[in-house]
Amino acid sequence: MSLPMPEYMKVRSYIYNLIAKADGQNLLIPPENELCRIFGVSRITVRNAIKELVEEKYLIPRRGMGTFINPAKMHSDVENYHTIGVIIGDGQFAVNPWNPNIVQCITLSGMEFEPLYLPDSNDPATFIEIIKSGIDAVIWQGAAFFAGSMPYIEALKKNNIQLLLLDEKQTFECDRIVSLRGPRGAAVAEYMYERGHCNILFLHNDPSHFSEHHLVPDSTYSVFCRRMDELCGKKHRLGTERICSLMEFKKRLLGSNDIEAHFTALYSSAELMPLVTAALQAKGLKVPNDISYLAFGKPSGFFLQGLAVDYMDNVSLIQQAIYEWLNLRVNDGNLSGRFTRHVEMGIVPGASVKRI
Repeated sequence: MSLPMPEYMKVRSYIYNLIAKADGQNLLIPPENELCRIFGVSRITVRNAIKELVEEKYLIPRRGMGTFINPAKMHSDVENYHTIGVIIGDGQFAVNPWNPNIVQCITLSGMEFEPLYLPDSNDPATFIEIIKSGIDAVIWQGAAFFAGSMPYIEALKKNNIQLLLLDEKQTFECDRIVSLRGPRGAAVAEYMYERGHCNILFLHNDPSHFSEHHLVPDSTYSVFCRRMDELCGKKHRLGTERICSLMEFKKRLLGSNDIEAHFTALYSSAELMPLVTAALQAKGLKVPNDISYLAFGKPSGFFLQGLAVDYMDNVSLIQQAIYEWLNLRVNDGNLSGRFTRHVEMGIVPGASVKRI
């Protein structure tokens, strides 16, 4: 579950990027009223952001003149890296404002990353002003699920700012890496059915977005249900009988509901595995003896006593495409054509899904 980014943190991030990119020629940061306009926030919000950076000695206020970058905090003896702005979803995430797999690609490409937040003014022009403070290109994950993303995407294109979209829909005409959710559901169904599993319980941790994310026709879960029904020769009403939140799962375990009697396997994101396995262990259930486990994303085997986990690889092919885009657009400066990659994720076999 995401929390909205505090307004002053957006201002602070913007100023900090100005400091990081300072060349020693102009050390004066924009005045308070200008920052208020850019971010659509109050003067007290801007002052709080500046106050923190003054206390940390990144900025020096000078009465009647403005606020200046502290030259002692500049790195004038090192070369500035290209900076890639990273934005997730609606640009308001306070928790996990970037994907670590994207960041790894950026840093290992010899570049720096900067988390981006959409300004509260909801004005694409001010967003462009923020980008022009030192961002060389932008990677946006999940723009297709944010209804208000189109004006920002159009503004980036109009200002010739290189943009890469990472999405689960083929929505926008620009550079993109697409990984459709539906084929993942079919892959899970086929992989589990081949090992004798027809009853798999999906676990998630986003009940507030349940219907939007899981019950739409092209979702991982919807396609999984249809494909599994085809394979098993059964017909289930598409609903919630094979999917529940982590909290509901724990309640069912505490209520002595024999999960393993109804489901032979579990499927969840790798991030949920430590919490799910802890709940199973508290009930004396072991993976894979009592119930099998398939993860989305590579998990740590630590929580299963070193057991190699079967998982859907959601990283390697996407990272390879990101490296290719960064090298083409940023390092080589090749701006010709449209960069498009369609990624189909595969399942890496392990020992957490037993054959039955």
